[in-house]
Formats: sequence, C-alpha cells, structure tokens
Amino acid sequence: MNTLTTLFQTILNMSLAASIVAVAVMIARLLLKKAPKIFSYALWAFVLIRLLLPFSFTSRVSVLTVANPSVSERGGVQFVVPSANQPVSAVPRPVIKTGDPAANLSGTDINSETSVHGGQEPVSSGAALPQSGDPTGTEAMTSAPASPISPILQVGSVIWVIGMIAYAGLLIANSLTLRHRLRYAMRVRQNIYECEAISSPFIYGLIHPKIYLPMDLDSRQRKYVLTHERVHLRRHDYVFKMIGSLLLMFHWFNPLLWYAYILMSKDMEMACDEAVLGRLGSGGRVNYGMTLLQFASKPTITALSFSESNTKLRIKNILNYKKPTFWVLAAGIVGACF
Repeated sequence: MNTLTTLFQTILNMSLAASIVAVAVMIARLLLKKAPKIFSYALWAFVLIRLLLPFSFTSRVSVLTVANPSVSERGGVQFVVPSANQPVSAVPRPVIKTGDPAANLSGTDINSETSVHGGQEPVSSGAALPQSGDPTGTEAMTSAPASPISPILQVGSVIWVIGMIAYAGLLIANSLTLRHRLRYAMRVRQNIYECEAISSPFIYGLIHPKIYLPMDLDSRQRKYVLTHERVHLRRHDYVFKMIGSLLLMFHWFNPLLWYAYILMSKDMEMACDEAVLGRLGSGGRVNYGMTLLQFASKPTITALSFSESNTKLRIKNILNYKKPTFWVLAAGIVGACF
C-alpha cells in the first residue's frame, strides 16, 4: 500500500469518525431547538476538532473493518520452531490470541507461560511448522492473501486527489474574482470599506479581516449591518468558516459533512442575529428583519455575508426571538455539555 493510499485511508477513517460526531450534534440540535442558537453553534466545534485530529481514541471502527469485517476478527496465532534436538511432537500446540488474556488457549495449560512458549522464539502467523518429511527442516512460508479492498482504495485515492484539485481550483478562482472586484474599494474608517462593485455586505480577509459595504446603504441599514458584522468579527466566525471550507476540500466526497457545514452556517448566522437583537432591543427587531430581507434577493459572493442564505428561517427566528431567561440559559448549557 503506497503513501497516497495510506493517506486516503486515514482521511476515510477521519471522515467516518467525524460523521458519527456530526450525527450526534444533529440530534442534540433537536433537543436545543428552544435554546439560544449559540449553544447549537458551539456544538459544531466538536466536529471541527474531530476533522483536524489525524488520530482517534482506541476504537475498532475504521473503513477497513466496516468494509471487510474479517480484518478485525482475525486472531493472532503464534507458532514455535523446534530446536535441533527437539522432535516436532514435543512442540507445544499453537496459541490462539484473543482479546481476553484469560482465553488465550494452548495445547497444555491455559495460564502457563512456560507451556505457551516453551523457551522458544515465536514466529508470525504466516509461518508453518516444518514437516517431518522435510530433509532440510526449513520453514514453509505462506503469504497472506491480499485484501480485496486494496484496489478500491488505490482507485479511490486517485479520484480523491482529482476532487481536491478541482475544489482548490474553485476556491482560488472565487478569491481572484473577489479581489478583482474589491480593487477600487474605498476605506471609510479603520477596517470598514465601501465598494460599488458589490451588492451585499460581507467580511473578507483572514489575518486582517475587513468589512465591505455596498455604496447605497442608509444610516439605519449601516448601523444594523455593522453591528451584525462586528459580532462575527468578535466571535472569529470568519476563521471557523474558512477552516470548515478548507476541511471540505479533503472530505468533499462525504455528503453528510457538507450537510453539517450548511447547518453550522445556519446556526452561526442565527446566533449572530440573536446577539444583535439583544443589543437593539425589541424595538429594532422589525427594522433589522426588514434590512435582512432587503439583501436576501441579492447574490452573495463570499462565505460569510450579511445576506447569507436561509433568510426565511432567520427572519422567523428574529420575529420569535425572546431574550433568554436564566433557566433557559442553564438548560442550554446542560444540553450542550451532554
């Protein structure tokens, strides 16, 4: 198995483990439906962390064991080689290794280390005992059968690389297109810019993020939009979106993780909306929703925009928003922890 196939197998195992975590988060979201969206949003950190870790805790779950269960069920069989003065009949019987030390059986005594090894050197399960008719007394080596899943992994690894290249190409093309649009943006103050080539406000940049606004915003709209985008900046949502987008480049083949990314984006935006409403009060709820609705029909060109999709769900959440009480917050924290 070459390096590329081994790497692809590792990615598959990581993707499988992250999918299990994602399903658990989706179930938890249903239990936290009445709680503030910040708790549902925070749960997605577990999926991101699992996708970033190339290893996992001790587990028998992997792509190979799922596709070929016999891989995990093979016992370790040890044989011993007789010495020159020891007849074959005096060699202890093979020891079958199982998961339970008490169940490791030998031909003479279950718990006797001496009877298991007989002072001889163990060899791997691929070796067979010499036959009495063999004049040379050499070992007859048998090669282990090749796994039927290996050719599939080899072909899949090539397809995986092609998909990553295509995904990376789209990211680079979108970034270059956006940079071309923003080349004439005018700085208003600090990290706020206005640009006539865009129709929706958004955050762009990773190390030094900037807020870009359309030119035709009135003072009230500007207030709502800036409040919304500053919440994103304070929470570093643009970083999490970027990490999620890059992780999808490696796991583009997993539709469950794409769906998890969409749900994370929904929770992120609704959590941000709730934070803005907490600052504006009940009086600004309708106007804030109208501002969001105004940008809903305009196309977005970045991963983190004020007018990001799911506008209907966001407006419904805005109109139903109530400042959470202590008990609601406590229940949300407990639900997020468990």
